Amino acid sequence: MSGAWSWLFAALAAGGVVMLRAAFLRAAAGAGVDHYYWLIAAAAYRESKRLPAVIRGKYLLEDERQFYPPAFGWLLSRLPPSWLAGRGPAALMQATDAATLLLLLAFAAARGVDPPSAAVLVLVYGTTPILVSYNCQLTSRALGNLFFTASVLALVCASGRPSGEPLFVVWFAAAAVATALTVLAHKMTTQLMLALWPLWPLALDDGRAAFVVPAGIAIAIALTGPRFAAQQWRAHADIVGFWNRHRDLLGAHAFAHSPVYGDPARVGDTAFHGPGWKSWLARAARAFGYCPLMWLAPATLLVAPRPPAWVLAWTLGTAGVVLLTLYVPLLRRFGGGHLYVFNAAAPTALWWADVLAHAGAGALAVFVLGCGVTAAALLQAYRLRRANRARRDRGFEELVRHLRALPRGRLAVFPLTAADELACRTPHAVLWGGHSYGFRLLEPIFPVVREPLAAVLRRYRCDWLAFDADYLAGCEHRVMAELAGGRVARFGRWVLVTLAAVAAEGAASDPASDPAARDRGGGAHVLMRAALPRG
Repeated sequence: MSGAWSWLFAALAAGGVVMLRAAFLRAAAGAGVDHYYWLIAAAAYRESKRLPAVIRGKYLLEDERQFYPPAFGWLLSRLPPSWLAGRGPAALMQATDAATLLLLLAFAAARGVDPPSAAVLVLVYGTTPILVSYNCQLTSRALGNLFFTASVLALVCASGRPSGEPLFVVWFAAAAVATALTVLAHKMTTQLMLALWPLWPLALDDGRAAFVVPAGIAIAIALTGPRFAAQQWRAHADIVGFWNRHRDLLGAHAFAHSPVYGDPARVGDTAFHGPGWKSWLARAARAFGYCPLMWLAPATLLVAPRPPAWVLAWTLGTAGVVLLTLYVPLLRRFGGGHLYVFNAAAPTALWWADVLAHAGAGALAVFVLGCGVTAAALLQAYRLRRANRARRDRGFEELVRHLRALPRGRLAVFPLTAADELACRTPHAVLWGGHSYGFRLLEPIFPVVREPLAAVLRRYRCDWLAFDADYLAGCEHRVMAELAGGRVARFGRWVLVTLAAVAAEGAASDPASDPAARDRGGGAHVLMRAALPRG
């Protein structure tokens, strides 16, 4: 391919990626779960002068002190609230992904990559389905991936150089710092980093590579202080322990599979780790669809020269972690294995850029097949994004406006995927958590409801219950019977129950004049008002 055609191919690849990302951002506008937590966290980090940041009066089922890796919250706190309330989050997530891609391109360019290979790298990384779909919301996963990619590439640059050479010191230090930032950015990426750690001395044929992770952890402790670092790892163990206890309930329906309201024996109907070959096949299909070119890359070993050993270790090691956490029961505690595919995009892009530079028709045929499957996966993901956006009906927005007008209080909401958004867009505390420490507090209602809902609402002195009637389905009448005496308002398919004690209090006096009613949810809403999106 001539120089002009090579650069045209590279430009077309980059333009196609930009158009694809823009289409997904439009389809996903207003969606996201973690997104709303991070808007709340940004205000908390902005207000806090030291670690841990504190989210007051928003989440009833977790420690108010935030022991999640702090790098992303700290970054958001440095950005203008008005920018975060608009198109800023979309720009930030795409910029983070672009930074990772530029890092890969700079590394490849330093090794003399030609324009067609650079175009392949852009195309593979930029169109990886899980990146395209997932990075439409605020998420710390992208930042963790950026730092982890930087740590691996810096370690590769350091390996093989004499220990006394200044460039070895520079690159090893860069790898250690990037490792520290990975620890401070994202939990699952840190878990993957630790799983791949033993591979680097072998893949790079350099025993010094074994020291980069301990050095990075030491730097992370120095940056946050030993006390916060200990709490961060304690919170990390807390969520691992939670999913160890409930690993078979991932994906369960809170009511349909509840021992109180449903049939626990039917949890396999929707649980991610359901029994039988159909569940095994569904998990494999999801992981394959998230990055088809990763799973097809090993086929090139039969028809083309193999890529460098460290690219093999990075790609196949990540694939191994995906499979182990998907199919080995004891390892499911470390999170949904399919999500580790997120971190496979970078080594997969390097693999294909290297292989296609030296390959013949066989490898090219595998690549074209992978591109076709990727296009099909992207089309399906786009349709799902559009469908999810269409389901955000007027009723939910009416519910949000109604709740905003009420004095601060305590709100339970089902499905729980709406809890962060209602916490963010209204002044109320929600019966939810799962972001910091205290995962045992979730067990009465998550993954399934284990106690009569009325008892849980009384224990946490909730003022309202909001639910999607379609979600509660067959048990709505039973829940409503438990809450007899409450005042009911309907907003499309959304139902808001003002609980009996609150309804009686409202009938006896004006809630707006009751300081206790105004202050029940804490003062965080005042601090966050400027940062929150308007409905």
